[in-house]
Amino acid sequence: MPSTPKVGDKAADHVLTDVDGKQVGLSEQLKAGPVVVVVLRGWPGYQCPFCTAQFADLLGHADDFKVAQASVLLVYPGPTTGLREHAAEFRKNRELPANFRLLVDPDYTFATAHGLRWDALHETVYPATFVPRAWRPRGGNGNPPIPVVVAAQGELGRRVVGCPNIR
Repeated sequence: MPSTPKVGDKAADHVLTDVDGKQVGLSEQLKAGPVVVVVLRGWPGYQCPFCTAQFADLLGHADDFKVAQASVLLVYPGPTTGLREHAAEFRKNRELPANFRLLVDPDYTFATAHGLRWDALHETVYPATFVPRAWRPRGGNGNPPIPVVVAAQGELGRRVVGCPNIR
């Protein structure tokens, strides 16, 4: 299994499809500015309550990301069958801000390539968020609005696990 990317690593370019069927490539997104990649648990047989809360928190900071000219790519992994439907259910018919994309990762290709596959019964991946190395988003209290960053050059800043008690 590939190792998890480290701070300073170049982000591998991947093309995934969003829940609306449009292809999204990391290299294309990086041309517009910093990109935050959030790898959710996806579909382990239910909608993860921690990922649901993180998603709501990220949406709550949509204006902060817009001001920073940052894109947010939410990766929803799982088995191919029914994955797009589960991802749409996760979104709960909410309109996403223009700089947010909910992408599906059928059969865990993205997660596996980044060393995040959690191949155990009732599991999918180790949730993680990647943020740009040089990018320092700030929330209202001076703290980053997200628990974790890919810079305009594609260099990884840090990786933080998205759920408690995991890895």
